Amino acid sequence: MNTVQVEVLTGRALVNGAEIALCPAQRLLVCALARCRHPVPRERLEALLWPDDAPARARNLLNIALHRLRKRLGEDTVVASADGYRLGGPIVLDLWEIEALAARLRTERAPDLTAAARWLPVARRVCCDCVNGAADPEFVGALARRIHTAARDVTNRLAKHALAQRQPDLALALVRVTIDLDACDEGARELAIRAHVALGDRASAIREYRDYTRALTEDLGLAPSFPLGSYVA
Repeated sequence: MNTVQVEVLTGRALVNGAEIALCPAQRLLVCALARCRHPVPRERLEALLWPDDAPARARNLLNIALHRLRKRLGEDTVVASADGYRLGGPIVLDLWEIEALAARLRTERAPDLTAAARWLPVARRVCCDCVNGAADPEFVGALARRIHTAARDVTNRLAKHALAQRQPDLALALVRVTIDLDACDEGARELAIRAHVALGDRASAIREYRDYTRALTEDLGLAPSFPLGSYVA
């Protein structure tokens, strides 16, 4: 049985350690199946992926996409049932792994920060890449927001723990990923300012606060809810 790992948004798959790039139809099919762990009806998949095609053509395109996806990743990666299709046991999705990690970090008081170093390159890919060429941007966009929300939760929580364990460099590297994704993320900006202060870099802390103020003003017409003096005397 193959060991299959898939990054939902990037379309990058690893089969027994070997990288395989999924074509747009295969990637969108994985995205559609990744939204939940329950079977997705055939008609729903056809409507999501090929909304402008005639039913007969959409049905044929789905059959082709299913056949090719199974051929590339393994026959057991997509399971059919009376209720539709779902991803099979051998496949591991970054979406589910990230959400599980986020849930675990909410209860862990002192996680192993070696996990933070391993998480960084994953976070950079997850937060910077997106699915292109979707027939239905709405369902792909919702999936991207779900992944980004979980990834941001993981990143900020690891950064907070890194600061608590006096590793401001690691904390700063982590929150920079979140800030690159959302310049108005207040939690990440606060952590970045605290990390700069912990590093003894008052000038960078002030610059961070000014950048955050500018982003909030331009994007949302708001001001920061915390004063700079809370962290920089």
